[in-house]
Amino acid sequence: IGSTMVGDAEVEVWQSHGNLAPGKVLAIAVKLPDSQEGAVMVRAWVGTEDRTQSEVGEGEYAPSHDDYDIHVNTPDPLPEGAKWWIEVEYRDGRTELGSIDAR
Repeated sequence: IGSTMVGDAEVEVWQSHGNLAPGKVLAIAVKLPDSQEGAVMVRAWVGTEDRTQSEVGEGEYAPSHDDYDIHVNTPDPLPEGAKWWIEVEYRDGRTELGSIDAR
């Protein structure tokens, strides 16, 4: 679906399992600009920044693609302006957050 900033890093994001709808399982793949080789935690959810009524999924690192695969159930009802929110927690404990429109 494009790229977005998560902190100072531009990440690439792909969405699968169809289009955004309430109560649906969606998946994204998140590729970080510098290979972290699975050493960071990547989380994502659909909804609002505060995560209200959202399921937070944890990324599973896929070494063959050097990206993180994340599956979540979307809230039902969807909040107005729902987006994908992506959180990266680095080895040094720093956490960065960004968002991109869900489709």
